[in-house]
Amino acid sequence: MICKDCLHYLIFTFLVSSGLLMPGTSHALDCPGIPEQTQKDLQVEIRAAVDRIGSAKGAELEKLTRNTTRDLLGKLPQADKVYLEQMMYATYCSALRDDPALTESQRSARIKAYNLELKRTLQGAQGKESPDQRAASAKDAARAELARIPLPYTPDAFVESAGNGNLAAVKWFLAAGINPNTKNEGGNTALMHAAGGGHTEIVNALLKAKANVNERNQGGYTALSWAASSDRKDVLPILLDHGADNDAINKAFLSAAEGGHVEALRMLLKRGRTRVSAMRRSERLRDQRSRARVKRS
Repeated sequence: MICKDCLHYLIFTFLVSSGLLMPGTSHALDCPGIPEQTQKDLQVEIRAAVDRIGSAKGAELEKLTRNTTRDLLGKLPQADKVYLEQMMYATYCSALRDDPALTESQRSARIKAYNLELKRTLQGAQGKESPDQRAASAKDAARAELARIPLPYTPDAFVESAGNGNLAAVKWFLAAGINPNTKNEGGNTALMHAAGGGHTEIVNALLKAKANVNERNQGGYTALSWAASSDRKDVLPILLDHGADNDAINKAFLSAAEGGHVEALRMLLKRGRTRVSAMRRSERLRDQRSRARVKRS
């Protein structure tokens, strides 16, 4: 979902660049605002840089816009480029709007030139990024999305989002680079909370991101126990199919028994028996091969 300020900005820049809007007229939109989630230090840095463009026009305006944008990209490598573009545009637009010495046609021409050069410079910088830089940019963009929700980029917020069934937030956390096995202050993982809440889509997303199905909390319990104690019969097969070990199955069996969850008990018992049978077949096969080697010798 696009944020309100971002939508305002996109509409405004489209109208200006297409010549459909003359800033300052009675029908004009106000300049787009600074996103509420933007850090104050970024606002100060960008405002100071953009203010230096001053009353430049023509080729000088294009040159100063290009140099200012490149300078800010160098100083603020972690800044989300979408937000950087919006903040730079909003700052310059406001400066022009409040300048009584400019006519409406001058304002329109300068905003249009500034907008085109700003976009051109940002797009050029993006095209020169290395694979590592692009990956870092993707993580920065994901963290910016979390800030827009808003959610802090912390293990506690990640685990809580999984438990609340917030699939979109969990995906943003993963895209931002969080360790899928990170634990909250209580020592529990996102997979445990998602399993206990019966959120199958989140469970699958976490497992796809290499969440450890056998990760244990301080009590020695895994996500399988969380699913069993909450009678999450739709989650149990997923965790079992992703390699829940025998100890995890045994503990989950006890958790299901304590809750009186008969169907969950049957599922775990069946899987346990299947594994025992497979282990016994494997042992018999090893014994047969060992005896065959002894006979040949």
